Amino acid sequence: MASDPHQLNGNAASANAAESRNGTKKMRGVEIAWMLTACAIFVAFSLSFVHYVNDDAFITFRFSQFWVNGDGPYYNPGERVEGYTNFLLMALISVVIGVAGPEAALPFAKGIGFFAGLGCIVMTFLLAREVGWCRSRAVAYDYDSNVCQSDQPSGLPFLAAGLLAVQPNFALNSMSGLETTLFAFLIVLGVWLATLRIKRGWLLTGLIFGLACLTRPEGIYLAVVSLTAAVVLLRHAEGAGRRSNSDRLDVQDFDKADADLAHSGRNRFSHFVLSLFLVFVITSLHLFWRIKTYDSEWLPNTYYAKAGGFAATSPVEYVYRGAVVPFGRWWGIGLALIGLLLIRGGSRQLRVVVAVALAALVLPFLTGADWMLGSRLLIPVLPFLAIVVATGWLGVWKSVFARRRWLACFPVIAGPLLILAIQIPHALYLLHHTQARAVGYEKAHRALADWFVGSTAKPGDTIALMDIGIVGYVCIDQKILDITGLTDRHIAKSPGPFLAKEYNLDYVFDRSPEFIILTFGSASSPAEPPTLETISPWTSIEGKLFKHPRFRESYWTNRSPRSGTPWPDELAVAIGAERLYYHNYPGRHYLLAVYVRQDKQVLY
Repeated sequence: MASDPHQLNGNAASANAAESRNGTKKMRGVEIAWMLTACAIFVAFSLSFVHYVNDDAFITFRFSQFWVNGDGPYYNPGERVEGYTNFLLMALISVVIGVAGPEAALPFAKGIGFFAGLGCIVMTFLLAREVGWCRSRAVAYDYDSNVCQSDQPSGLPFLAAGLLAVQPNFALNSMSGLETTLFAFLIVLGVWLATLRIKRGWLLTGLIFGLACLTRPEGIYLAVVSLTAAVVLLRHAEGAGRRSNSDRLDVQDFDKADADLAHSGRNRFSHFVLSLFLVFVITSLHLFWRIKTYDSEWLPNTYYAKAGGFAATSPVEYVYRGAVVPFGRWWGIGLALIGLLLIRGGSRQLRVVVAVALAALVLPFLTGADWMLGSRLLIPVLPFLAIVVATGWLGVWKSVFARRRWLACFPVIAGPLLILAIQIPHALYLLHHTQARAVGYEKAHRALADWFVGSTAKPGDTIALMDIGIVGYVCIDQKILDITGLTDRHIAKSPGPFLAKEYNLDYVFDRSPEFIILTFGSASSPAEPPTLETISPWTSIEGKLFKHPRFRESYWTNRSPRSGTPWPDELAVAIGAERLYYHNYPGRHYLLAVYVRQDKQVLY
């Protein structure tokens, strides 16, 4: 009896469908396992830096504390200056302090950074899944994801997530207490949403980018670049994808595809407009609040304080250290570029990722470099660079070993391991440096702050210094005068780069601070005690303060050295300080010298 051809075709289709479902389940299991592995690597890296906290994080905490106290989001009561650039984090910490007290600020901030970093690993994996490439027009094209079915699934998500997970700079900044990885997470999430086809997705996309704008001022710049790149590139991708299969469609189907394309293009453009409109609504509301709260200032005060960047590091050097070195230096970036040429630029989604990465790399040239460990300004670009580099590397690998599929998993495993091996010296440096400074912050800054609040400083006293973070947060009842200008408008708007502002020092002395703290450094061996001949003020501002006649007249303490006293006390006498605190700084001495106004009686 002859078999029914329709039944045979139906059985074959059912078998293929079942095989496809089983393959999909296995692939999902592999994806989950690899994602968990990448997350575990990141967790291990991050926990090794759990001791680290950036002193500037406490500046945000002080703003939050005063806002909770009802004194407004100010660093000193009555001083309407926006000395922070992370409104969203500041607002969240205000809620936490109001509920759980000031002690909860630091663990909450570190927790947000940690989980946001973890979220970046996951989002890098998911965003990389949207990235593929077409080697020829003869392959089937998936209209919904705009990727070639012949290339799916690939090792790209695994390699990209792995490359990000082994970055010590990324792990370090996840534990700093700052908003760095929170901002990175929101940007990556926003780009991922912009590349998806979600009904009413404009609302969620606009909201996420709006939150990014509240987290960092440069969020509006990256949001516009991301949404513009998405609507321009992905709209063309839909036409390229459908026309690549024109030989498979009859005239009626092709006409329907063109109609769907036109409708989809209009929807994507309208979603872009609505998303961008929502972003501008959120940023406009924040701008209105800023103008009303901070004396009609359109930009945060820190923008003026840090204008010109960190003079000791050029933007080129900063980008090299923070974006090129993490991926194998020039050979790693060069190999990725060759791979991108071999795959003819990759998918349209990849071009969106490239556009965002290039936009983020431009930022240090616009704002200047940064002094903080771990290339903080470039952390948001690392997820996008990981995807671009992974795509290029896999492009080279597939071109060389196209016929040896059993080697397909090799670059996915070897790539992160190679980068990890290259990064080990840098990771050990960061670990050693942060461990030493963590001890230094406790022995110097925290001890100094405790001395002030114990019995020395009275409520309302003014303390002038450079490192205002820990000291300012602990000394909540005292006024803090930031001689570098982060929280002082007059100093911030003075000419000169950060830490080297040129302003009339009478401005400081006219405020009559009860205490002035100057930092001194010495390049001599840390094993040998510093001497008067080997130390010098840490910044040019402090050097000018130290030599100013009014400083010598009002703050210099003249007393005779005591025999047998420890070297910190002996050195304090030599430089006219009331006392000296030693901060463990790798490779050099770092001293906090406390000077007290002469008409204020302090027991020594």
